[in-house]
Amino acid sequence: MYEILDLKNKIGGGYNKFWHNKSFYRVVKGSRGSKKSKTTAINYIYRIMKYDWANILVVRRFSNTNKQSTYTDLKWATNQLGVAHLFKFNESLPEITYKPTGQKILFRGLDDPLKITSITVDTGILCWAWFEEAYQIETFDKFSTVVESIRGSYDSPEFFKQITVTFNPWSERHWLKPTFFDEETKLNNTFSDTTTYRVNEWLDKVDIERYEDLYVKNPRRARIVCDGDWGVAEGLVFDNFKVTDFDWREKFKRTQEIAHGMDFGFTFDPTTLISTVVDLKNKELWIYDEHSEKSHVDR
Repeated sequence: MYEILDLKNKIGGGYNKFWHNKSFYRVVKGSRGSKKSKTTAINYIYRIMKYDWANILVVRRFSNTNKQSTYTDLKWATNQLGVAHLFKFNESLPEITYKPTGQKILFRGLDDPLKITSITVDTGILCWAWFEEAYQIETFDKFSTVVESIRGSYDSPEFFKQITVTFNPWSERHWLKPTFFDEETKLNNTFSDTTTYRVNEWLDKVDIERYEDLYVKNPRRARIVCDGDWGVAEGLVFDNFKVTDFDWREKFKRTQEIAHGMDFGFTFDPTTLISTVVDLKNKELWIYDEHSEKSHVDR
């Protein structure tokens, strides 16, 4: 007897394009609680049962972190779909096998790259890789080492190869940004998306309030944790700011307060000047002009 499963009730909203995408690179940066890892896990269990030629390589920066994250998520996904009895779980390796066909979900870490480049499978082809917490991978070269192991073809009209990348975007200077998100530099055949906790229907009131508190207590962290935006580069003196278009004259009409600030630099340091409209009521500075120049003298 078969049970008809409503996938929409298991997955929820916000990931329709991700779920059906077959681009070579499928990349999602997201906030905490955006269900990106859980959705990816369910998607892979669904796909490995649908495509009898597919095998999956799951990669994290360090191999020993898979067991308590990706392996557990994928095992959880089989229970969510009611198909755990169709899979064999080897926790010591770790490894997951789809029993009807022998297809594999393999787990590796970039701390042992030789174990990745030499992977082979008995059934079908190794055609998909999932990089979880990809922000921990320091360089594009390390990432590419694994991508190069996803090669070859299979005699099926539905065959496709794919690299899935999920992460929290802690810094705008990370290689992931130009590689997958900046229009001028991102790789060809890339689908990239950003998700937030707002698409997670299973968060309760306490969870949501905790996220929203961050907007007041730590706006910089809220940009990443709540909005899935890129983090500000490390080392900035001020990080609680936004870059936006505005008319400083309109701001001045409302506040009637202007201030200028200057820092004089000697020798190699620049002399800087900023002009701002001051909004004391809302505790905001609207910077409308600036100047920076080296080699100034004090006379």
